[in-house]
Amino acid sequence: MADLTGTGKPIGTVLSDKASSTLFTFDTTAAVTKGRCVQMSTTHRAVTQVTVTPAVDTDNKILGIATETVASGDECLICLHGIIIAEAGAAVTVGEWMTADTSGRVIDASTGLPG
Repeated sequence: MADLTGTGKPIGTVLSDKASSTLFTFDTTAAVTKGRCVQMSTTHRAVTQVTVTPAVDTDNKILGIATETVASGDECLICLHGIIIAEAGAAVTVGEWMTADTSGRVIDASTGLPG
């Protein structure tokens, strides 16, 4: 995919500095692709027990963006807060809410989200 960010950096690269980013490693329950959205695949009280899976539906609650591609069962570093180069599934509009398409790529959110 072409770099449209002007940074020359690949998808999945965290651009924000460490002080303004939140990155966390989670176990996966399915293969995860770098630069795509993930969601929680389990509900637990302790963050260390949470696992993630690709977010592949516009109704999913996005947890973050994967910084690496991993196989199911592997650990994956996820950007929960910060600026990261994500893979887009279509043209996106600056300032609009985002969600994931059926491949976990970032797209403009549909109606019904806060404005």
